[in-house]
Amino acid sequence: MKNIVIGQYLPGSGFFYKLDPRTKIIGVIVLMIAIFLLETILQLAIAFAIGIVLMLVGRLS
Repeated sequence: MKNIVIGQYLPGSGFFYKLDPRTKIIGVIVLMIAIFLLETILQLAIAFAIGIVLMLVGRLS
């Protein structure tokens, strides 16, 4: 892992690796807008927790 460059493709088999790239881009844009519209610290904490769960489910590191 020490020789990995930021942005370098690493093959994987998780859920997010199998999605169409357009779906991933649209999903990221929707999440960015949703997080931008959050108003309280509690909402941000919940969004952070959901992000962590998505990373674990998608087996991202």
